[in-house]
Order: sequence, then structure tokens, then C-alpha cells
Amino acid sequence: MVSGLQSQEGIYRVDLSPTRGKLSIRYLTTICDFSTVVRHLHDLIRSYRKPKRSSSQKVALPSSIKSVAIIPTPSTLGTWLRTKLEELRETAMAMRILVQRAMGPGASAMMQRPRWVKEFMNDLLMLYLIKLHWHHILTEWLPRPWTHRYEWAATIYLIYLSVQSKLPQQTA
Repeated sequence: MVSGLQSQEGIYRVDLSPTRGKLSIRYLTTICDFSTVVRHLHDLIRSYRKPKRSSSQKVALPSSIKSVAIIPTPSTLGTWLRTKLEELRETAMAMRILVQRAMGPGASAMMQRPRWVKEFMNDLLMLYLIKLHWHHILTEWLPRPWTHRYEWAATIYLIYLSVQSKLPQQTA
């Protein structure tokens, strides 16, 4: 069955795991689409079926199906690692394609901008500092502002810098 699936043009890898009940088919969408793969799989399954017999007779499976049921395990650790590494690469490639589709065409330019990264990191730092000092702000700084005037000055200056970084840059 595996070789029958791989005979379809565009299908480059077929993994069958009968113990887990899993069939993985990797194919190139530029050569064949999902419906073609499903039709080919359906035709293969239909070709293995025999006419119905009475319930008292035993149905003998073709020898090709019996050979598929026993999948040889990787003989070495290296073979297993290479297989897993290839799966990892394919998964990473698929994730990259999904992220690019989700972010749209102008997203790659935004991701390369160092200013965007800097602004994000500054906002993250400010939120962390607020979270870290929130208890002190409520219990110490607000009741005694003059005692904690330097902390208030630093806080106001950080807010000023944050607002200034968000303003559009003027070109000279």
C-alpha cells in the first residue's frame, strides 16, 4: 500500500504506523492537490477489497497487505535520528509558511526593523517594572510622595521617554 501511494506523482513520502493507527502522506501541492491524494488512496483501498463472502468463510488478505502491516523498525539510532530530523525540518518549514501567510506581505519588512524590536522590548521592560514595583507604589509612594520624590521623578521620566519614542520621527 505504501509503494502504491508513492507511485502517485507528487507524493514524496508515506509513513505508516499500524501500532498507532497513523498514516502520514507528504506531497507537493504544486504537483498534486489534496483531492487527488484522497482519490488515489480511495482507489488503492478499493483495489484491495474482495467481493463479500458469507460470514462463515474466512477472508484471506492479499500478501501485499500483510507485508504492510509489519513495518521494519529502524535498525540503527542514526537512521531514526535522520528521520526525526527530516520531520522536524518539514514541520519548521510548514510553520514558517503559516506565519508568513498570517502576517501578510508587509510583515517581513516590519520584522526587520530594529526600531520595532527596540520599542517592543522597552514596553516589555516598562510593564515588568510596573508589575515589580506595584506594591511599593500603592503602599509607600502614594501615601508619602515627597519621601519618594526621586522614584516619582524616575517614573515620570520613563513615561516621558516612552511617549517620545512612540511619536512619529520627523525627518530633517
